[in-house]
Amino acid sequence: AGYGAVVIDAATGETLAEAAEYIGVATNNVAEYRGLIAGLTAAKALFPDAGDALRVHVRMDSKLVVEQMSGR
Repeated sequence: AGYGAVVIDAATGETLAEAAEYIGVATNNVAEYRGLIAGLTAAKALFPDAGDALRVHVRMDSKLVVEQMSGR
């Protein structure tokens, strides 16, 4: 299994960061969560001084992860 994540500037559409990794034998849900974590980590690294003011919009195709991160 593997994951991929891309951080894009919403205003310009510019790609700011990309991450991808082969994680070996894992479920699709593990890969989806690892991709989410990688994307959030990359966004935080780009703006380390933003603190709680950093706003991130996540788009993904995993209904499970979206529902869980939405508290449902």
